[in-house]
Amino acid sequence: MSIRESLVCRIPREERALSAAERVGNCYRLAAKVVAYGVDSEAALVHGSIEGMGCVRNPHAWVVLGNGNCYDAVLDLELPGDAHERFFSAVEDARYSRMDVLAKLRMEQTWGPWA
Repeated sequence: MSIRESLVCRIPREERALSAAERVGNCYRLAAKVVAYGVDSEAALVHGSIEGMGCVRNPHAWVVLGNGNCYDAVLDLELPGDAHERFFSAVEDARYSRMDVLAKLRMEQTWGPWA
């Protein structure tokens, strides 16, 4: 991956005006939009939990990109998958392809989490 590719903002255009503080609490919506409407057709939405930086374990959603990196839309941060797992103590509960995400959005009428 080139430096330029790693600097691409993946947050959907309509969400870019939000500050990081405003994105907190919206991980399911932001991550689902990256997978459903983003340019990486191999990206997958992950529902799970994270902890770290002195915080307790929290439900969270992130994206696993086609290149294996993980993207956190709240932080607008892309990390190698193993670094994401170590840094956030990430635990994956469910993974959804683009087609799965689109189907769940239609069925559930919510950004997640889904049962």
